[in-house]
Amino acid sequence: MIVGNGLVARSCASLKDREDLVIFASGVANSGEKLEDPFNREWTLLQEYMDRFPDKKFVYFSTCSVFDPSKSSTAYVQFKRKVEALLLESKRALVVRLPILVGPTSNPNQFCNFLYNQITSGGEFELHTEAERYLFWSGDLAAAISAALTQSDLFEINVCHPNATSVSRLVEIMEEGLGQKARYQKVHKGDRYSVDTQRFETLIEKDNHRYLQSPEEIITQFLTDKNK
Repeated sequence: MIVGNGLVARSCASLKDREDLVIFASGVANSGEKLEDPFNREWTLLQEYMDRFPDKKFVYFSTCSVFDPSKSSTAYVQFKRKVEALLLESKRALVVRLPILVGPTSNPNQFCNFLYNQITSGGEFELHTEAERYLFWSGDLAAAISAALTQSDLFEINVCHPNATSVSRLVEIMEEGLGQKARYQKVHKGDRYSVDTQRFETLIEKDNHRYLQSPEEIITQFLTDKNK
């Protein structure tokens, strides 16, 4: 069972018929959200499904931003930590922390969509020269979850490759793929943080699925899908 219909939910479609799982992919998508109502709705919905399906394992999607000190006080990160604490205590969930999920979505605020739209439209934006980002390809998400679920003692995992890349370089990769220059103003600020990816890397070493790991591969695939 999959709860939700956004990019995360669609990326898990191959797991929808697993009767032992509730994949909870519904909730607050905007990391800049400040209003309480969206968080309250997610909390209520999650508890409702946990009560309805006490014998199923839950897969919940958190964020690697919980490791970013610059975002520790945001409502989004504080809420994710609250949910993580509830689920980890329950011992019946797998908490999947994701970096930026890249894939086919119409959401204009999604990182790669934003860059694509700004570059192709000639729009100007601020480029934070000190910022770094991790990317993960949405087409690999179901395989990653399946691999994690084979570990019965695993209750949390950072589904993330060690591919932290400066936003400046990510813009360059997008420019190269589009054959078009971006218009931006450099701003000397930005955040960077470390994510422990060792357990995930060890896990997928035994996986036959081929993961897109480099930002070049991920953005190239993103652009290929855009042009279909």
